Amino acid sequence: MTEAIESLPDPLRAGPDGVIRVGRTRVTLDTIIAAFTGGATANQIAEEYPVVALADIESAIAFYLAHKTEVEAYLRTRAEEARRVRGENESRFDPQGIRERLESRSTAPDSLWQRKVESARRQTFAQKFMAGAELFDDACAVTEAGIRMQHPEFSDDQVRAELRRRIALGAKPEGKLLEYTTEAP
Repeated sequence: MTEAIESLPDPLRAGPDGVIRVGRTRVTLDTIIAAFTGGATANQIAEEYPVVALADIESAIAFYLAHKTEVEAYLRTRAEEARRVRGENESRFDPQGIRERLESRSTAPDSLWQRKVESARRQTFAQKFMAGAELFDDACAVTEAGIRMQHPEFSDDQVRAELRRRIALGAKPEGKLLEYTTEAP
C-alpha cells in the first residue's frame, strides 16, 4: 500500500498492514490529511486529536505538501481498499433492515417488565418474601460499600449508623418505602 511512497520521514511509519500512522499513535495519515484538506489548521487538528503532537501533525502536513502526488495516490489506494472491504462485508452481511433486525432482538422494556410481573405472580408468598429479603441485603451491602468509599475515615459502627440513617430517610411518613404496582415504570 505504501509502494507509491519511497521512504517515510519520522514521525510517519507504515504498519505491517501498509497503513501509515503519525507518531507513535494509531491516528492515520489519511485522517490528518483529510482534516487538513477540509480546511483545518495544524492547531485545530491537534485539538481534535490530542494524542498526536503538534510537531508530528506539522511534519505530516509538510510531507503531504512536498509529496502531494505520491500521498494522493496512497490515499486513493486506501479509499479503494475501504470500498472493496465494505463491499465484501455488505455481500456477506446484508445491511438492509439491520436496524430493524437488531431492534427485534433486543427485549423491549415493556415486555421485560410484563415478564417480571408474571414471574412474580407465580411465586409463593415465601418465595416473594425471601427474594425481597435478599434484595434488601444486597442493597444494604452496596450502600455500605458506597458509604465506605465516600467516608474512608468511618469506623464500622459509623458506617452502620449511616446506613440506618439512610434507610430511615427512605421511609415515607406513612411508613411505606415503595408502593407495589403492576404498571410499567
